[in-house]
Amino acid sequence: MKFQKFLLTAALGLVMSALTAQAAPNIPISGVPFNISGPGTYVLVRNLTYTGSGSAITISNITGPVILDFKGFTLTGPGTVNLVGIGTGITVQGNGLNTITNIPVTIRNGTVSQFLVGLFAFELNNLTITSMAFPLTYPGSSSATGIHFILVSDSLINDCDISSALYGIIDDLSREGNRYVSVFCGADNTLEVPHYAEGLTVKYCEFEDPTIEHPTNEDLIK
Repeated sequence: MKFQKFLLTAALGLVMSALTAQAAPNIPISGVPFNISGPGTYVLVRNLTYTGSGSAITISNITGPVILDFKGFTLTGPGTVNLVGIGTGITVQGNGLNTITNIPVTIRNGTVSQFLVGLFAFELNNLTITSMAFPLTYPGSSSATGIHFILVSDSLINDCDISSALYGIIDDLSREGNRYVSVFCGADNTLEVPHYAEGLTVKYCEFEDPTIEHPTNEDLIK
């Protein structure tokens, strides 16, 4: 009987913890630069403009799942080449120490415009980018990039629109499992896999733009 009560108490504790996590309030983002290091759901509360160098929103050193929800708003960069640093809309980086961070991160429902790099991600798995637009329009630059992965695996880019860029997606040194599904890419180069010889990189890709000859899934993983 005591053991059954112990199990019941433990189960109730887990349920209450889950309900508490679900009921946690959203964390507003009302200005940039903004750093995210704790778990939770972060939401933009208005359109934001960033004129500095470096990254407007940085996700790093996280200890639990993170959702960054733009709620339909737009993050706008300087729109010109910044001689002080590289203008990046969103940076997502693992926790370092020669390990790959495996904590889920989701970025969704918004627009990142007029940055040299729309989103840069480094050393992590389980990244989902969905329902995002990256109309970069970065005059004076010959290397604007929508999404740049380095050592990112088992991640998803879904229902995204990348335009006015030299590179749509750069997927560098990934081990395998990345998927690109329903991606419209108006960039000059749809997908770059610079170190493909390192191993199997792409699990599935589906691009939409009849004006550009896209690589097929078979071309990438054969």
